[in-house]
Amino acid sequence: FAVGPPGEKNVTFLKPSDVVMGKPIGVYGRNLTVHDCDDFTRAYYVKVLGRTILEMAPKPLDGGAMKRTVVDPPPNGFGSDVDSLRNCHSLVPKRGPTDLRHFEKNFGKELRFNAAFAGPGLVSPNDERRFIVTYYLVDGTIGVYEPPMSNSGIIGGKFLERTLEPVKKPGARAPYVARDFHVGATVTLNSHRFELLNTDESTEKIIRSL
Repeated sequence: FAVGPPGEKNVTFLKPSDVVMGKPIGVYGRNLTVHDCDDFTRAYYVKVLGRTILEMAPKPLDGGAMKRTVVDPPPNGFGSDVDSLRNCHSLVPKRGPTDLRHFEKNFGKELRFNAAFAGPGLVSPNDERRFIVTYYLVDGTIGVYEPPMSNSGIIGGKFLERTLEPVKKPGARAPYVARDFHVGATVTLNSHRFELLNTDESTEKIIRSL
């Protein structure tokens, strides 16, 4: 078959005798080094072309060959960072590995806090709105629920659906961790700043065990 660069006027064809173990061959403008073959091919070269067993022996790869350095691109904001990274490593990405010990230790554990909007300049009714901020220890995700308040004019419910991945701190790539949640702390979720006002006994027990 033709092995010259596409569009070349003088077409070059590769013959079996051109292939020498340990030597490069030009294929479509690139040099490929032959370092091994299967048993059928080795027998063909010995019987038909008169090569010796030593000549057809596997040749080690060049340890000094240039190795390509792969640099992971930064997250583009679509999907989770783990999913984006696995898309870069494989054409058919798979679910990331699960830390089973961490899962068994923290499954069902939640840090729940009563919270309010934080920051100066709050006007009614935002200054009176209250929320329940929940941090899930099993995967670091966060959800915010707003209990209904009568005569407030605001329909309660899910203020922030439980996130698909841990939430990053403002201006940083590091996500919030369990130690960031305690009474008096301020967290930024979905561009809203929340002050954690108080919590329940079960949450305090989990915090003491961290």
